[in-house]
Amino acid sequence: MGHQVDVRLVNTVKELTPYQAAIVGSAIYMGKLLPEAADFVKANQDALGRLPTAYFVVCMTMKDDTPQNRAKATAYLDPVRQEAHKVKPVAIGLFPGVVDFSKMSFMHKAMLKTMGSAEGDYRDFPAVKRWSSDANSKLLTAPGER
Repeated sequence: MGHQVDVRLVNTVKELTPYQAAIVGSAIYMGKLLPEAADFVKANQDALGRLPTAYFVVCMTMKDDTPQNRAKATAYLDPVRQEAHKVKPVAIGLFPGVVDFSKMSFMHKAMLKTMGSAEGDYRDFPAVKRWSSDANSKLLTAPGER
């Protein structure tokens, strides 16, 4: 969209002052944000609270985009939103991902198969683009207008 961005793993981000906005994303594993994403938000909540910030999660709950699944996927953010209450996300993205059994441990694969998870690529890139466009306008709103 014409903006300079840095795509970084959260454990490599040491300072947020150079940034005008932030997007924090995480896969959902075993019903939770990845620990490094949750820890990053909690540790940096003062800085993120001063920046326009968006969250997104990637989870197989969103394979079927229903109101019930959207509520469940949004709830995965509840612990970090409660513990990092200074951060008020301007946008939240909920996206399905990929299930690739060849990249999983035997136990994880067996668990997913038992739960009836189907292998496949469920990513919806047009939905990601729509969300990105919407989030872009919210992230770039002047602080006094938020």
